[in-house]
Amino acid sequence: MSDEHATVLTPDALRFLATLHRCFNGRRLALLAARQARQQRLDAGELPDFLPHTQAVRADPSWRGAPPAPGLVDRRVEITGPVDRKMVINALNCGASTFMADFEDSNAPTWKNSLDGQANLRDALRRDISYRAPGGGGKTYTLAEEGKLATLIVRPRGWHMEEVGWLIVRFERERARRSSSARWDFSGLAAAAAAASFAFLERVDSFERKWTKTACSVTHPPFPQAQIDQKHKQTNKRTQKPTPKKQKQKAHLLVDGEPTSASLFDFGLFFFHNARQSVAVGQGPYFYLPKMESHLEARLWNDVFGVSQDLLKIPRGTIRATVLIETILAAFEMEEILFELREHSAGLNCGRWDYIFSFIKKFRNRPDMVLPDRSAITMVRLLCLFFSLAASLARSLDRPLFPLLPSLSPNRPSLLSSPTRQNTHTHTRPDTPTTQCRPPPS
Repeated sequence: MSDEHATVLTPDALRFLATLHRCFNGRRLALLAARQARQQRLDAGELPDFLPHTQAVRADPSWRGAPPAPGLVDRRVEITGPVDRKMVINALNCGASTFMADFEDSNAPTWKNSLDGQANLRDALRRDISYRAPGGGGKTYTLAEEGKLATLIVRPRGWHMEEVGWLIVRFERERARRSSSARWDFSGLAAAAAAASFAFLERVDSFERKWTKTACSVTHPPFPQAQIDQKHKQTNKRTQKPTPKKQKQKAHLLVDGEPTSASLFDFGLFFFHNARQSVAVGQGPYFYLPKMESHLEARLWNDVFGVSQDLLKIPRGTIRATVLIETILAAFEMEEILFELREHSAGLNCGRWDYIFSFIKKFRNRPDMVLPDRSAITMVRLLCLFFSLAASLARSLDRPLFPLLPSLSPNRPSLLSSPTRQNTHTHTRPDTPTTQCRPPPS
């Protein structure tokens, strides 16, 4: 592991990721299983529709979402791109209102790219980032000293992704019963680093002792880089051309023997290292949430946000998230998604091509729903359904539907900003699953 990557995968950060995994990975897997069950019903002829048991949420005009956060008031021009160093610098300098730093579709999620991206965003928020193009006379790129930089919004990978590859950082469950004097074992790490992080570890120790009864040890990656990068090929006897041999992917990060969620990995590392710095520069820890298929998945994100803010002692509501409506199923639950995320919501945005892909995938076994060539699927045709739903939602939220950036946000006071309304609100969240982890009492 390089020295720069070691500054990302610090003991505290690893502990933070392990806590998120133990609290939420079970629910994540259950929601992914629910996706498969829903697909089986769609294959059998079921069509998506508005959920009858969430009618109360759609019919109630009293609930409110969070007001626009600093740096998110004007979002008429957004730029997006991967998290490589040169792109981050150019995107922040370009004059756009916001920059979506993408760990998802536009980033090849190799171990190196993921950790480099985290380091790049960390350095950019601290204005300590530069890039020199290869070659003797390569151009040097730096952040502009004057003028406003674009607001940074991070897009982690979706709930269906796991952090897998060759390099392994292993967390192992402690088998023996924990004693009251137990402390985290940082084998092979500097004692000074462990001592400096003692206060944070004490909070996590208390949190996990209450909810998970587990402990961790951190070990260095067992494989040298040369072995990680080694290519295994076999010869195709017919063509005599080398073809890649299929390899079983191994997890980069194991928690109690389980691969961790790529969503929690991307979100957790950025939030842990940069939440306070984002607030200090006049913004906040802002996120784009991709590939969701139901309001229950939005609820999971909201709970992740709440626990993360509690662990770092950051006020709830500091995080803001824009949900990408890019699946046909989420289009029928937009109000419910906003309701679940209302304390942390920064609105909705639509993703055209992923929405088309979702339509094809969900109705793949229906001969009456075969689509033409994608160049013929314009905003006027397939997306008419989406925009009719979005327009209805915009009317219900007293917000216009922007033709260029259909970002829908309830621009009204936050429900949780009023103690009186918070105490008298009578909605119960439908289909509440058994929650494995809750924030410690104050």
